[in-house]
Amino acid sequence: MWDWSFLGKILDWLRSPKQWFAVLLVTLALLILPASVLQRVGLQAFHDRYLTWIGLAALISAAVLVSESCAVGKRRVLIWLSHRVGKDYLRNLTTPEKVFLEAYIDQDTETQYAAEADGVVRGLAAKGLIYRSTSVSQPALVPTFAYNLQPWVRHFLKKHPELLKGTPPTPPGTKRLRVKILP
Repeated sequence: MWDWSFLGKILDWLRSPKQWFAVLLVTLALLILPASVLQRVGLQAFHDRYLTWIGLAALISAAVLVSESCAVGKRRVLIWLSHRVGKDYLRNLTTPEKVFLEAYIDQDTETQYAAEADGVVRGLAAKGLIYRSTSVSQPALVPTFAYNLQPWVRHFLKKHPELLKGTPPTPPGTKRLRVKILP
């Protein structure tokens, strides 16, 4: 009777792409090395007997590694795209958003507390620039929650502090354009 428990151990070992890469290297070496080298290291008989299985193992390991690479690449592209969009948000902040984010940098802190109903905070969280770091509120008349700045946002704002400067005041004598919306 066959003991198939070794199969579970092999599958556990193959959970990492590093192991699949090792399998690919070994199988490719067995497929590519000339017969004289295989004969010298004592693998010619193994090669001849299991050539089909060696080729199958090479194909499967290559397929697994390509799949893993695609998944990693997809994650990196999504992160890059979200940071690109986030940087655009940071370049077009409203004055209240600038004031809120500026406190993180000026106070050199990771956390600020704000009410759940604060529209500025909720907007920054929806844009992915900050996140609510706890589900427990501070005891107060209006419950406040801790909001943390995303690490990449902190680095970007430290490199570009000009993004947090308030909107320039209107110079004296300049008239603001007033728009009247007709019904």
